[in-house]
Amino acid sequence: MKKIIVFSIIIFSVCSESIFSQQYITGGGQINVSETPWQVLLQINESYACGGSIIAPNFILTAKHCVESNIPGVAIPANTVKVIAGITCKSETNASNIYDVQQIILHPTLDVALLKLNLPLIFNNAIKMVNYTATSNGALYNTGVNVKVSGWGWLTPGGYDAAECLNAVDLHIISNADANNMLGGGVSDNEVSTIGVGSVRQGACHGDSGGPLVTWSNELNQYVLIGVVSWGISGCYGNNTNSPSIFVRVSKLVDWIGQSICPLVIANQTLTADHFFNACCDIEISNTTIEQNANVTVTSNESISILPPFHAKAGSSFHAKIEPCETAASGSSPLLARKQENTDNDVTEMKEVTGNYSEIKIYPNPATDWINIQIPNPEKIRYIEICNLQGICLTKLQGAVSEETKINIASWPAGIYFVVVSSEDNLRSFKLIKQ
Repeated sequence: MKKIIVFSIIIFSVCSESIFSQQYITGGGQINVSETPWQVLLQINESYACGGSIIAPNFILTAKHCVESNIPGVAIPANTVKVIAGITCKSETNASNIYDVQQIILHPTLDVALLKLNLPLIFNNAIKMVNYTATSNGALYNTGVNVKVSGWGWLTPGGYDAAECLNAVDLHIISNADANNMLGGGVSDNEVSTIGVGSVRQGACHGDSGGPLVTWSNELNQYVLIGVVSWGISGCYGNNTNSPSIFVRVSKLVDWIGQSICPLVIANQTLTADHFFNACCDIEISNTTIEQNANVTVTSNESISILPPFHAKAGSSFHAKIEPCETAASGSSPLLARKQENTDNDVTEMKEVTGNYSEIKIYPNPATDWINIQIPNPEKIRYIEICNLQGICLTKLQGAVSEETKINIASWPAGIYFVVVSSEDNLRSFKLIKQ
């Protein structure tokens, strides 16, 4: 939790389990959740508390101080936290839009946390994930960039008037140096600062902690999550010349998020817009439809499993990318691309198979001269290929594959490779280290 010298930081005891430094929207206006469908509301000990952002079907990004106990580094019990998704007004809360939290993951140093849900969210017009990986584009943080913050917080400085319905306000980024001059210090390079315009103070205020700061990307034609509401002046007093809102920079979180949202499960989804899924671990996709004109990219540094039913409609685009986490987070070129453009691809028509492809084994790994690939039901395998990070495939086996296939890699340069196993009902990829 941040502390500053001149002004007192926003610190409120909202429930007996934890101390919160919350912020809500001042100087803005009411919106419908369909305008910011990644926005969620947290209930803690049955009281409305913070905000959060949907960054994966089963993960929410929020502020650490919202879910940290009185013991630093220790989260409050996960069963005391509920996530409410797809609502505009609090009166819409019911059993169908409340989601239980299975695990709370606190960032070791920054004011952010991840909430792992018991069940993945089902996307619709009011529930969607937001792109956070595109923050590698540093221009999104330039001074003067227009941004939007949303939440259910106080509507007026010092008003104690938490919003019944979702509000948002448009702001612009200012330099951290200017923010430090206003606040007397305390803003770090891990944070981004915003301010409003006009005579009425605009920005986040008590209750919005953990909520999203987004900016529009013309290049991607979608909003990008660039900040997490963190702190500001107590009571949200002041004006647009001396009362900025401070957010944790999402660009500082991409690697940590990718390593933490494991496993990433994409299930029971109908994807109607562009989506970017990124994890430094196994990703499993099942019972998913990609609608026409939707572009979906899935990036893992371990394996991607595509299980039936899976349907990429004509005019959609689907990419499965295997990359090391460092490059995956920065949005580099794909190693693998499985695209479905202008043709229907429907895995639901494939016949049932009995092989358990999660039992595929590659050993030794790391390897020097030979690798062995063990595959149950090898008659269902279409091909096996091994490629390097530049996308060059050094070997491809097609047709007859035995239960244990031995491949000579002695002449290959040392480095990271990916073994891709394509069967009748899924596509699996595995990281291989050549010493």
